[in-house]
Amino acid sequence: PIAIEIIAIALMLLGAFSFVLHTFLFTGKFDKFAKDSEIKFSFFLLIFCAIIGFCSAANSLGWDNSSRAFRLSFFGLVSSMTTTGFSNCSIDEFLSLGKPMVLLSIILMTIGGGMGSTGGGIKQYRVWIDFKDLGWSLRYRFASSRTLNPKTSMRYGEFRELDEGIETEAHNYTVLYLITLLGGTLLCCFLPSFSVEEATYEFASALSGTGLSIVDLLGYGAANPTAYPYMLWILSVGMFIGRLEILPIYY
Repeated sequence: PIAIEIIAIALMLLGAFSFVLHTFLFTGKFDKFAKDSEIKFSFFLLIFCAIIGFCSAANSLGWDNSSRAFRLSFFGLVSSMTTTGFSNCSIDEFLSLGKPMVLLSIILMTIGGGMGSTGGGIKQYRVWIDFKDLGWSLRYRFASSRTLNPKTSMRYGEFRELDEGIETEAHNYTVLYLITLLGGTLLCCFLPSFSVEEATYEFASALSGTGLSIVDLLGYGAANPTAYPYMLWILSVGMFIGRLEILPIYY
């Protein structure tokens, strides 16, 4: 029933928000919650991807079936962004929503949830810093050396100056995460009967701890009994590394 899906979407989004921000939400400080840089980025990302995902799904299923297209695409995108892994359709139904939906799901799983939440992935605040720093770099590149070039964010109810250490950590972790994602995808590509699209999706899902899949893993194991254990090991190591956020493994 659609009521269950609406409740699930609300709970998935709450789980992907920082638990510090929950205190603002549940104490009625909605202004501080809504103005948080990560929250604004989260909703912009979700709305932007939902529009593209709906167009992809409606184009594949038919515009006369637009209500079902929106229902399936939006639920799938929320599940991907929050890295919760819930699904309201079968693998074949999800693939029937179009290749843009698959790509959007990979992107959202890779970005993941918010800092200080249950979500996996790079984390939305780091990605927000990456984009903002790019904008600041282009904006201030030719600015006079006598002008002040502020780098601030609205975080936990107050404006904060981003120091160089926070920016460096965000950039370094983003690059490290993407390198790990590409490395795991490359390993999956060596498995028989695994396309690049399937390899990317499966390892992105494992690394972010999402659990969504576009491959029938049990069917794959029955058809490829020799390669199946290798696939399980690759995805298991990816889940372990991603859940610990990579750097503790290095340390």
